[in-house]
Amino acid sequence: MWRNNTSIGYSRLIYTNTVSVRVIDELVAAMGDDPHVTAVLLSATNATARERLGRREIGSAHDWHVERSNQVAEELDDLTPDWVHRVKTDDRSVADISQEVIGLTGWADLPRTRHGDRDRKLSGARPVAGVRPRLRSHV
Repeated sequence: MWRNNTSIGYSRLIYTNTVSVRVIDELVAAMGDDPHVTAVLLSATNATARERLGRREIGSAHDWHVERSNQVAEELDDLTPDWVHRVKTDDRSVADISQEVIGLTGWADLPRTRHGDRDRKLSGARPVAGVRPRLRSHV
């Protein structure tokens, strides 16, 4: 998949998957080139996670999801390498968190690619923005 994206000019990738920070070597090997990797683990306190889960999980499944979330958070914290950046998300906006993550990558300081805004963001194994950006002409 990465070769297909680089063949049409994409040079940056955001891969989101909760446990991906624990399988960096496998992801890098799958990319087939020599990428610069900045791994980031987003975290929240158990209280924040419970509140967020309460907004989307109702009924009998709620307690199971909260308990599972607590277990996974503890496992991730214990098993994720120390060199992975941890970004706390409690009481923060998505824009604020995103700005911190982009700051960690160093992308904000790099010149734009030849395709400008065409750097693709991927979620899991599928493109989030599968459509090329529209070109606008200014008269």
